[in-house]
Amino acid sequence: MKKTVLFILVASGCISLTQVQAQSPPVAAPTTPITYPEMPPLPTTVPVPSSTTTSPEASSTRPADPLSPASGPIKTLSTGKYDEYQSICREKDYDRVSYVNKEIKDKRIAFLNEKIEKTLTNSKLKIRLLKEFIDQGRIDEAKDYYTKLKNEKIPEEDEKIAEAMSALIRNEKNKAQALLSSVVIANPKNKDALSYLAEVYLSQKNYFEANAAYTDLQRLTGVSYDEEQCEVTSLHSQHKEAEIFCRKAIKASPKSPFPYVYLGVSNRERLIYDEAIYNFKKSIQIKPTEMAYTCLAEVYYIKEKFDDSIEAFKKAVDFSPMSIRALIGLAWAEFKNKKFDDALKTFVTICKKDPRYKIEIRKAYKNLSESKSAFAKNYADASLNCNE
Repeated sequence: MKKTVLFILVASGCISLTQVQAQSPPVAAPTTPITYPEMPPLPTTVPVPSSTTTSPEASSTRPADPLSPASGPIKTLSTGKYDEYQSICREKDYDRVSYVNKEIKDKRIAFLNEKIEKTLTNSKLKIRLLKEFIDQGRIDEAKDYYTKLKNEKIPEEDEKIAEAMSALIRNEKNKAQALLSSVVIANPKNKDALSYLAEVYLSQKNYFEANAAYTDLQRLTGVSYDEEQCEVTSLHSQHKEAEIFCRKAIKASPKSPFPYVYLGVSNRERLIYDEAIYNFKKSIQIKPTEMAYTCLAEVYYIKEKFDDSIEAFKKAVDFSPMSIRALIGLAWAEFKNKKFDDALKTFVTICKKDPRYKIEIRKAYKNLSESKSAFAKNYADASLNCNE
């Protein structure tokens, strides 16, 4: 039976950094392809067109695991892209650098500045710093730094890459993509331009080109991009490929939580819910993230396990209080669980954070009004007061 899935309109936000790994000794995996110094890790306490593909049947052969679903062989179904089911959890919006605390952001900037001072002529590091300002959402500082960089004499290719960063400051992704593409066409071995281009494609949801860029990067550098391709193929609903890339990424980067997350996203899109739950929980064991908790909560919601859904949504909110999607999910899970007072409080919290989402209270009010619930008046009053 087809389940109704939560809906939320979530903006993609800034271009993401290459994933920063958890605080742990490096595993026996290839190093990052761009020769920038490793950034300070994000703390665990803070808080991108293709035809539908069909995956072949597969069976679960993993060893005994306390989190593993006792569901026997994995069953797969032919389904379309999960966008069509209005999932609230496909992007790692609230696990990006723009949502970490100011102290961590400042440390990242200081780290790059220190490296630049030791190599004043390194324009690639300067462009990396410019990109960091953009990723953190520090737009005024990004504009000022670009003006400073433009007045310096740097290689022509780097000038174009910096100009592409300037386009990203103005959210002109198509222009940034065109500029970076021109650099790559002129010099296919410019791995920095190709890496930035892959990120732009991802932000444009052009998963085919993003995957092609990461494939080219792997050929160029000899470095594995399994984790990035795990994400891209999962979002592209290329489930057979996603399974391959995500499992390779799990082995190569066992301290990263996101290969399990995107493997779970692929499971969920194919309606393999128990397997999705297993993978989201495995991700949380490695390193808690807002995305893993929210994705886990959503699957519980789909399965109508509302107590479990509420618990997971609350953990997502605790982990990233700015997560509107987790709050909306929490409100509806409480509502479906007939905890109407708790749901109303959560809806009011959402309104205070962003009045644009007052429609959620109005939808809940309509539901209560049609069922002639005594709670309907309280919801109507809250909707009227949402902008206050």
